[in-house]
Amino acid sequence: MKKLIIGFVSMAQPYNTDKELAAKMYKLAKNKMSELINVEVVSPEGLIISMEDAQAAVELLKANPVDLLIVQNGTFSSGQAFMHLVQNFSGFIVLWAMPEPPYNGPLKFNSLCGINLNASLLSNMERQYKYFYASPENSEFWLDFAKWLKVFSFVKRLKEVRIGLFGSRTPGFYTFGLNELSVRKIIGPEIYHIDLDELFREAGKVTQAEINEFFAEINRIVCNCQEIVQEKSLKFAKTYEAFKKLIERYKLDAVAVKCWPEFITDYGLAVCSTMAKLVDDGIMAGCEGDILGTITSLAQYELSGKVPFIADLVDVDFTANTGTMWHCGCAPYKLAHPECPIKLGQEFGIGGLTAEFAMQPGKVTIARLSHNLGKYRLLITAGEAVDTVQTPSGTAAIVRFDCNAKKLLDTIIYGGYEHHLGMVYADIKQELVILGQLLNLETVVL
Repeated sequence: MKKLIIGFVSMAQPYNTDKELAAKMYKLAKNKMSELINVEVVSPEGLIISMEDAQAAVELLKANPVDLLIVQNGTFSSGQAFMHLVQNFSGFIVLWAMPEPPYNGPLKFNSLCGINLNASLLSNMERQYKYFYASPENSEFWLDFAKWLKVFSFVKRLKEVRIGLFGSRTPGFYTFGLNELSVRKIIGPEIYHIDLDELFREAGKVTQAEINEFFAEINRIVCNCQEIVQEKSLKFAKTYEAFKKLIERYKLDAVAVKCWPEFITDYGLAVCSTMAKLVDDGIMAGCEGDILGTITSLAQYELSGKVPFIADLVDVDFTANTGTMWHCGCAPYKLAHPECPIKLGQEFGIGGLTAEFAMQPGKVTIARLSHNLGKYRLLITAGEAVDTVQTPSGTAAIVRFDCNAKKLLDTIIYGGYEHHLGMVYADIKQELVILGQLLNLETVVL
């Protein structure tokens, strides 16, 4: 992600508070903030007390491409200087209040009341904002703050994301069809259309040298590649290389693919194993033309650094509180159980090819960016992938949910959620909640 440029100011009033201590906290906060990864801080030298101070801060912010403005209340402060700041800054506002030091006479800061005033002003102006209430001396605060900044950076990046839609949605999957302008306005990404025929033509141009390089790598991953009919394995190689070229040509950040019926009926290859390889390489690839599923995967990948899996929930055991997260064979190879060999299967379509393995055990976060009745929303839950290789053909994991499995299933079915769920081996529930807040989405956490 690009470096985040933060505007940071601290407000104070000229009387009845400890400006010297507030200035000390402001300096400490600036130093701590500057130590954060991928962050640049733009801030005045001292506290903002007068309107002249506020105007100087406005000029500083205008001279720098600031992504968000953090307004700390070093002490209570009149809303006049604050309003002058925010009216001259159209971006996101973060309010920061500091707890009082131990009582020994008058209030030192009265900082919380200060952001209460500022929050009421922003709310009446219909401005989006976030608040923090913590001392800059609190190490736990900086962990939470860094996590929030990471999600904020991702939301900013979403406005620059381009998702290649190869073909369209698959037949009958009507809920995967979206209003592209509403996706762009509310979530951020641009959807760029590429015909499947263009992909098939590009596959025909792949050189023998590229094919050899592909097999040198895939043979280290898959144990039965030599057993696959040569025509199928060649199409596997050519399709993968074609995707890579078109992704580079059209500057795509992720892809969603109409993976059937044309791939199977016209091209003679189920493309699952190819998509598994793309995700394995860090290129998010959504099955069946599922744009929102692809964005879910992109969020899980960038917020965790781990490759995710777009799955169908195909079985639920209420007694064991587990569910089987499965798909034809598109899970990235990195997620295979250490005791399960990775194979290419041919159960689906005309001779495959699908990835075939049980998935590794571990903590998982499950999510779905969804669209229903004209509104976007976000479903989040978590669990533990069970340590087992007894899973159905394709790629699958059995997950013991943290929430009640019946409640989760009821939420999905009665809530009309789409039939794809994103699963990642990481604990990013908090990050996804922040994502929902920043995108102003209804967020359901189970």
